[in-house]
Amino acid sequence: MSQASFMQMKTLKDKYGMGIVTFPFGTKTAYGHNGGIDGFVSTLAYFPDDSVAIAYISNGQAYPINAILIGVLSIYFDKPYSIPTFTTIAVKAEELDKYLGVYSSPKFPLKISITKDSSTLYGQATGQSAFPLAATEKDKFQFEQAGIVIEFNTPKNELTLKQGGSNFVLTKEK
Repeated sequence: MSQASFMQMKTLKDKYGMGIVTFPFGTKTAYGHNGGIDGFVSTLAYFPDDSVAIAYISNGQAYPINAILIGVLSIYFDKPYSIPTFTTIAVKAEELDKYLGVYSSPKFPLKISITKDSSTLYGQATGQSAFPLAATEKDKFQFEQAGIVIEFNTPKNELTLKQGGSNFVLTKEK
């Protein structure tokens, strides 16, 4: 593709270009497109400032495509990333009580409420739906569908929210 064609395609109006959209990743921006039909999904993203492209195609999704792309891009761009364990551990309902509360930070635009229902921990960001958190190890929980990992530091009354290559430390409100 010529540079002129690429420049024309990436010119956006109302967040859309001529066949492509922007994909943010931290401070970087990619241009591309995704789609899906009948169980097939695909994504193509090009980071012109880094001269790197990523393509993903699947005909049977067992793990969220966004989580796969975040992992690949985190590794490529040397961002903190932990390989998923794909295992969960059982935590007794009464052991979850130490995590309950509302967490916030001046550096994060939303508050995160941590609640429980029986032996399941839930997270909920301001104005959003609650999501279940699966325990993957001591003090570490995840919501795989959105690529969210929450690690609790109970002595400091903090949680670290990891998503999309970013880490946010929030403190429990009193």
